[in-house]
Amino acid sequence: MAFAPPLRPPLSGRTRTREGDFRCTRHGDKEMRYRMTLSGAPDSKSASVPNDESKVKDDTPPSYCRCCASEMVERTPPGDERVRSVCPKCNHIAYENPKVVVGCVPISKDRRRVLLARRAIPPVGKWTFPQGFLENGETAERGAAREAWEEARAELDMNPITLLAVYNVLPAQQVQLLYRCTLLNEDTVAAGSESLVVRMFAWEDIPWDELAFPTIKWALEYSYQHRNNEITQPQLKFR
Repeated sequence: MAFAPPLRPPLSGRTRTREGDFRCTRHGDKEMRYRMTLSGAPDSKSASVPNDESKVKDDTPPSYCRCCASEMVERTPPGDERVRSVCPKCNHIAYENPKVVVGCVPISKDRRRVLLARRAIPPVGKWTFPQGFLENGETAERGAAREAWEEARAELDMNPITLLAVYNVLPAQQVQLLYRCTLLNEDTVAAGSESLVVRMFAWEDIPWDELAFPTIKWALEYSYQHRNNEITQPQLKFR
C-alpha cells in the first residue's frame, strides 16, 4: 500500500541546484527565520542553536490554568508522588508527559540510497531523515508517512513498513518511533517548508559529521547494517 497525501498546489520555484539536490526557493529572507550561507552553516544573522535534542522543544509547565486562567502553583497532588503544576482554584493538574516523535528512513527500491533533508529549522543546515511530533488522531506509521511528505514530498510504500528503532531521549523528554520504508518517487522528491534541500545519498556518501542529532546517526547506521536483510528486532537505545 502506497501513501501519498491529497494533491496540493505545486511548490513554487522547485529548482535543482546540483546533481541529486532539490531546493525549495519559496524560502525568501522575509519568510525564513534562519538563513544559510552557501557553505551550509548559519550566517552571522542566524540564531545560534546548539546541536542538542534537549533544545528541540520547550516543556516549561504552563503559568496559567487552561480551565479557569488562574495562576498555577507547583505542589504534589494528593495520591501522587511527583511535583506537578496544579491550579489552586479548580484543582486542574497540568501533567507533563514525554512527547512522541515519529520518523522514517526512506530508502530506494534497490536499497542502495537513502533520502535525507537539510533542515531549514534549528539546527539549521544539518542533515536528517523526515521526522516530527505525532499528531492527535493518527497512528505512528501514518505520522511518519505524513512527515516524509511534509519535509521531502516523499511517497512511501507502506506495505510492508518496518519498525527500525525505538529511542528514549531523556533530556528532550521524547520517545522516538522510527521506521524503514521504501521510497516510491525518487525522481520527484522536493524540499518542504522545513527543509532547504533534499537529496538521495549512497550509504558511503552520507555526511556523517553533519547530521542533526545522535539519534539520526544511530538509525542510519542500524539501517545500513540491515540494508540487505529484513529487520526482525528494532534497535532499542536511550540517551
